[in-house]
Amino acid sequence: MLKEFAVDPEVIAASWEDCRHIAGLFGPHKGRLIARFPRTWKQLVFDAIQANMGDGLKKERAIQQINDLKNSTHLVSLGRPYLNPDETWLNNALLSHQEAAFEAIISGESIDGCAFIVDELDENTEPLLTPISREVSRAAHSLAQCAHLILKSGKHFRYVDPYFDPAKVKWRNSLGAFLSLVPKPSEVVFEVHALDQGGRPSLAVQKERARELSAVIPDSCSVKIILWKETDRGERFHRRLFMSQHLGLSYEGGLDEGPAGHTTDVFLMDIANQQSRWNQLNSDSTAYELVTPVLVVLSDGSCREESNF
Repeated sequence: MLKEFAVDPEVIAASWEDCRHIAGLFGPHKGRLIARFPRTWKQLVFDAIQANMGDGLKKERAIQQINDLKNSTHLVSLGRPYLNPDETWLNNALLSHQEAAFEAIISGESIDGCAFIVDELDENTEPLLTPISREVSRAAHSLAQCAHLILKSGKHFRYVDPYFDPAKVKWRNSLGAFLSLVPKPSEVVFEVHALDQGGRPSLAVQKERARELSAVIPDSCSVKIILWKETDRGERFHRRLFMSQHLGLSYEGGLDEGPAGHTTDVFLMDIANQQSRWNQLNSDSTAYELVTPVLVVLSDGSCREESNF
């Protein structure tokens, strides 16, 4: 669904026209993100603009274009090592590609099936062709794999389904598959948001059921279970979403694992839609009414209460 591309700083900074063209190919709503490779990628682009473009309006526009990228959700960092700083950017990108493949490398040199020059790029053909929706198996690993780039790059996640039930295997399998793709589980915030549909069991029973999630929670990680009530003037709590703070997917058929042969449609969320849905699930939301206490389940099977989140 979301794909990571390596972009040579010298290529995107070759001219204002190239900068505008290449930057315009990317964005979460298009399914294409630029790798922060290396971590100083933005500064390398700024340096190349200074070296390649004379003073004037086009240079100012190029700098603004990169600043817009810097402050947007178009860039993604997966912590890839930059192994040989004394060698060219392309050589380093090729080394990284061997370890964990980029979707493609955009460079000043064409290399069969791997690196592409700007003139070869067309949004309607490979390697840029990226569907914004996909039919996916309801198997847990397939549901999670759609979100692998979100899980590998984010620090705060919201797993949203009104019908989530920690006592059911289909939910535990799905949640476990998502958590298994987080590189450093102890460093993230992972929230499950669900609907209070009335008739809840006692708090003691809720805790007992929630503890069953410990079987799929990685060491030193915790999961917050957050329940909401619909209000007379609020939103309907019906969507099935998986989001980080900046990226999101909508799962038409739910986030729970389904029977063999069942599929669901998964859609990319655009920036404005994702931010709106994220904000509706903040603790101060007026779209829904927060149900307290919030339960926090740890990997060791313990479960504590919090008054908020």
